[in-house]
Amino acid sequence: MTRLHRICKAFRAGNQWLCRNCNPAGVDEVDIIAGEPGTLSYEKIPRRKSMKKCILILAVSIFFLLSGIWKGYQILHTRNNQEKQITKVVDQQDVPRVTLTIVEEQSISTYSGILALTAFEALQSVAADKHILLKTKTYDFGIFVEEIGGKPNLKDHAWLYFVNGVSGDAAADKKILKTGDLVEWRYMEPTY
Repeated sequence: MTRLHRICKAFRAGNQWLCRNCNPAGVDEVDIIAGEPGTLSYEKIPRRKSMKKCILILAVSIFFLLSGIWKGYQILHTRNNQEKQITKVVDQQDVPRVTLTIVEEQSISTYSGILALTAFEALQSVAADKHILLKTKTYDFGIFVEEIGGKPNLKDHAWLYFVNGVSGDAAADKKILKTGDLVEWRYMEPTY
């Protein structure tokens, strides 16, 4: 290429440089001398870009791409955490506070201020908190309570729930409650 530079300095075709290394920036194609020094026979070939420049541009692009992905992840993660915290606050405000009474043959236990959406959730919450044995079975229609505190359903006695004195008209996990409701689980003789 050294010989081409000498020739390039000596011969010019109009305003176009005759050598790739002498080419001013911004020109897409350059005339390259193909013959012996001192001749003006040349061919057009595409200009080569600097490999270092390409690598630098690629590295900077990857850096900005990864920075954008990381920033997007942080924003999304922060937004999700904020939504979860807001949902918890809203959920606690929307969940009714009810009173639960468990009526057995000889005893009555009452628990106030229970956060529960359904009659079953109220029972489940108290059972977990007070370590009361609770056995259930899930059917297509919902959850059926089979045993509370070691007292199982029998032919002559079963666990039935009432909300505000009215017998449940759906499975306990389907009966939606309102704040102030009185949920009773009675161990009694079923009426058919």
